[in-house]
Amino acid sequence: MNLENVESIGSTHTSQYSELYKYNRLLGNQHNRREKLLLDLKKRRNDQVNELRGISEIFNRSEAEHDGEEPINITKRPKRTRKNYSRKLMLSEWLSEVPDDLEESWLFKICPVGVRNIVVAHKGITKVYNRKGQMKAIFHSNLPGGNHLSQPNSFTLLDCIYRNNEKAYYVLDVMVWNSCSLLHCSTEFRFFFIKNKLLENTELNSEPNKFYFINVPYHEALLPTVENELANSYSINDVELPVDGVLFYHKYSTYVSGLTPLVGWLKPYMIPEKLKIPVHDVHMTKKPTEYTNLEGYLETINRKYKKRGKDTDEVVDDDEMEAEVDQEENDLMDL
Repeated sequence: MNLENVESIGSTHTSQYSELYKYNRLLGNQHNRREKLLLDLKKRRNDQVNELRGISEIFNRSEAEHDGEEPINITKRPKRTRKNYSRKLMLSEWLSEVPDDLEESWLFKICPVGVRNIVVAHKGITKVYNRKGQMKAIFHSNLPGGNHLSQPNSFTLLDCIYRNNEKAYYVLDVMVWNSCSLLHCSTEFRFFFIKNKLLENTELNSEPNKFYFINVPYHEALLPTVENELANSYSINDVELPVDGVLFYHKYSTYVSGLTPLVGWLKPYMIPEKLKIPVHDVHMTKKPTEYTNLEGYLETINRKYKKRGKDTDEVVDDDEMEAEVDQEENDLMDL
């Protein structure tokens, strides 16, 4: 197999989050849905063994089906889709209702502009899939399972943002590490775990890696901390990065596929409006001239989809909207 990057993202990035964190019509009161989800999560914490067995079967079945395949130019139709990795990312809702326990029970990460991907390291190879399960890259990495020196059955699954400028995958979250499932672990533990694993495995961020794997720092969602982190331009490892938005995670949420009210999303210019704290002017300059407030912005999106005849519930998982992102994504490709 000729191992090479089969699709990379161009040097000019635009936000993928406008659609990934799309308007979901807030099906009922956001606070009530958060409380219900937290209760449900407590009931499911005894499923870790079965979950790990299921993940192993998915990896083995998927790889057996596609062993020996050559990478393809996936900007040409038809695209090959791996249903096992389709729509598996945990996506946020707009933080329209700021939780009362934000400072006590929530964490936040500042997200650089880039493209969201699932990184799969297994059977000595590393593959990258977008949220629809389409393969975007294939290469060797030093992730557990990602090169020929790894244990045969070792596998790793990461939630990342890719930036071509730095040739780096910025790690938002971890689902599986070295065959250990963390899907049922709390956000707080997952963030602590992947931060330390990336620190321990320094070879992930050194030559001769084709791509680097860099942790996106997390913080307690204390208002002074949010203000401090957005008081200047943003950088990770002394590399200045354009900011896409801020993700707020409930500390005790497990990793679930699809939209969840236990992860919230705000653009930096929305922070003063929703959290009543200032941000640096560099972030406010990104505010669209027509923007008034978040509620008005969401109503505009709702009217847009009603005009198209879309049922409001369908906006949660709208294929037409996904197709629009695909075109934007393809426009950025630099093969």
